[in-house]
Amino acid sequence: MWGRNAKTLIELALIFTKNFDAQTNNIVGVWHITESIADLLDLLPTATQDPTFEQLSIEKQQKEWLASRILCQQLAEKLGFLSTPIGKDTNGKPYLIDSDLHLSLAHAYPYAGVVLHPTVKVGVDIEQQSSKMQAIAHRVFHADELAWATPQDYALLWCAKEALYKWYGKRGLDFRQHLRVFANTTGYTAQLTCPQTTQVTNLNIWQHKIENFQVVVVYENIV
Repeated sequence: MWGRNAKTLIELALIFTKNFDAQTNNIVGVWHITESIADLLDLLPTATQDPTFEQLSIEKQQKEWLASRILCQQLAEKLGFLSTPIGKDTNGKPYLIDSDLHLSLAHAYPYAGVVLHPTVKVGVDIEQQSSKMQAIAHRVFHADELAWATPQDYALLWCAKEALYKWYGKRGLDFRQHLRVFANTTGYTAQLTCPQTTQVTNLNIWQHKIENFQVVVVYENIV
């Protein structure tokens, strides 16, 4: 749990927290990581007992791991839920232990992102705009996507597909065929085709830009 010098959301270098779906009590938050490892450990001292954290040897990865978990705890409490530890299922998808909240995590240093929803699965990703995406565009984007997207849209496209992959939470997806993004007059929507059953799921997209970083959340329609 929290260390003795735990900060509030206002005191953290938080870029924003927003409700991405007006129908439910949900939240997405993005944190600009400016703290040192020592500062982060002071906020989450139990991390030193976690074998996953202990295996991380690169400082950037340590900061991302710590920041995402600190942010997750504070956002859960902001929604009125008890904060619980994060586990991983057999496919490596993170989840909140003993909690009904649906969770997704993202990081692209120096940013960490968390999305929580009480009733439906969610996926989040953060990507930095890069000219390198043009080199792989035809391998990962569908021809219909390339028909409307410009190179300036590639970060959003890639980010949305990564968020869809996290939403699905299993392996075996082809980014070009199974994960689709559509542009319309009001924004963007997504579609995931299950490779085993060919069942199609339509999803909503919420997106936000922070300088040259793209943030995307995908989530199901609320029934």
